[in-house]
Amino acid sequence: MRRNKLVSFLVSAMMLLSIGSITAQGMNYEVVEAESESTVNVLSDADSEFTTNFDGLKTSLSPSGEELKQYFLNTNKWKLGSRVMVSTYRTGGNGCLNFINCTDKSVVSPMIKLEDFICRFKIKALLPADTPDGANIGLSFNLTNAYDNAEVKNNISFVKSSKGTAIRITNGYMDKAEAGQFWFQYEEEDAVDVWASTPKWINVMVVKVGGTAKVYFAEEGDTVGLQKCRATLTNVDGSGYLAFCGKLSANFSLDDVSVIPLTATYANGISNLTYSNAVASAKDKVIVPKNEVVKTTDSYAEAVSFYNVKMELGSLLSLQFGDKMIYINAKGQVRSYNSDMQLVSGGAMDFALLEAGCELRIVALDSFVDVSVKTENGYTTVAEFQLDEKIGSGNSGIMAASDATVVLSGIEIKTLETKIQIQARDFDPILDRDPIHEKDVSIDEYFSNKGGA
Repeated sequence: MRRNKLVSFLVSAMMLLSIGSITAQGMNYEVVEAESESTVNVLSDADSEFTTNFDGLKTSLSPSGEELKQYFLNTNKWKLGSRVMVSTYRTGGNGCLNFINCTDKSVVSPMIKLEDFICRFKIKALLPADTPDGANIGLSFNLTNAYDNAEVKNNISFVKSSKGTAIRITNGYMDKAEAGQFWFQYEEEDAVDVWASTPKWINVMVVKVGGTAKVYFAEEGDTVGLQKCRATLTNVDGSGYLAFCGKLSANFSLDDVSVIPLTATYANGISNLTYSNAVASAKDKVIVPKNEVVKTTDSYAEAVSFYNVKMELGSLLSLQFGDKMIYINAKGQVRSYNSDMQLVSGGAMDFALLEAGCELRIVALDSFVDVSVKTENGYTTVAEFQLDEKIGSGNSGIMAASDATVVLSGIEIKTLETKIQIQARDFDPILDRDPIHEKDVSIDEYFSNKGGA
């Protein structure tokens, strides 16, 4: 779904997919038509403070009074390592971040610790003919410090070789790789060569959930290729900083960066929600009685759906996302209504969490579905499902069973589209601070304290 800086999506009560009636655990649920529609405003991914296309401008005056323009990056939000610089402003041009003759210190990192995330960006190699084999462009994550060497924690890199672009994973395993570390991607029929003699922009998306990360990449403009999951990384559990990096004299440009934590803010809660007469309202919640449904009228396929719910009464809750549905019953069983959706891991949670009130998160990506519950220790996966084919488009929502009353305090959707629209934001002296935050150490101070790089 294409979204601008603020997206409105409709939430309608008493609606569900056109699937007639559903039966589970001896209970029947009859689908009824919506009596009314309502609107909830949800912040777009493009509004994230860690989303930028580097086109924002900072304007100043020269001593002679001439207006000077330059692209800028808010260094109160991003750490910049050495040999990394914002491109020079040119009328009619586009901004980007340039990495020149990279060393281990050549990083840029959003100043936020992440556990699960969606990271989108695009890269273009520069001067590939003058770049040695072994040079690489990568994304590191689970870092203790944003300036840490890419080898310290988890890293996936596009490595230059005489045969094309290979992919390397550090401190994890990759399904396509020999011994789990190196994938000779250049041997594939649909190989993407980041280091081609005529460089092109390459779009990349990495989605990390728990110990698993899915990797997507394709040449810019190849929308079909970008939908294909190229590799799956495992054994990458953890949390920490994320960094874009280059090594061994790599030269490249970075643009259209979007780093989205897979956590919910419920910035708008349900304050703008209207509903059918059957659903009761309170200041910051709606109370959904038996057989009633609340769901988005905008359709999503691959997305992350968050539900802040509490079971006041009843023994079963149904959750809808895309064209699939799951249920959680009083025994704590987490199961699917869909025959083409197979449980592969877990399948149980403490129903008492729902009775006390909790946040549920469903990640639906490609043919993979992760169902998690948020506890004091973060998100814990309670079930993983594998689909026979890629998830289809549909709505996100909840349904109260025939003996249930459910309190919904928030619902939030984060799209897993591989490309999003990013709006440039110009320099604001109140919000943006240059140079780097006074209380932060510079990169040289950091490495000096460590005894050098």
